[in-house]
Amino acid sequence: MTNWIVFAFLISFGTAWGQSSADRAAQWIYRPADSTHSETLAVFLSWDYSSVVFRVWCEKRKQLVIQYFLESGLNTKDTGMAIYLNEKSYPVAAKVGSYGSSAVLEGRVTLTAKLARDIQEAQEVDIVAPSDSEEPFYTGAASALKRVAKACS
Repeated sequence: MTNWIVFAFLISFGTAWGQSSADRAAQWIYRPADSTHSETLAVFLSWDYSSVVFRVWCEKRKQLVIQYFLESGLNTKDTGMAIYLNEKSYPVAAKVGSYGSSAVLEGRVTLTAKLARDIQEAQEVDIVAPSDSEEPFYTGAASALKRVAKACS
């Protein structure tokens, strides 16, 4: 009986404290460029797959663009954004804009050889952007983002 209680606690604890890396990997979608889409795109979905949290693509001149869909009611004066790769922070220059009817924070960072290498080697990719939780977005190994960065470099 005690084993079942411990097992139930561990399951509920794991659910309450976040998702596994496999779950976060499933939140990423990769879409290669084609005749109807000019850019290769990585999309990170919310934990329940109901909305887009980030879109990532590469623009000319090796500019990696991270478009974050701002949560409703969030203070848009805070435009801080960064990428954390294995505990190292890379600041991202960002500004508030819009995409359709959604408010977005659009960040750009030059994809240097070092940043490209660090993205490919990262075990965990965290994206810091304004949120109610004041926590970074833990995006796991971010294979779709890595594919975009590789195509960009």
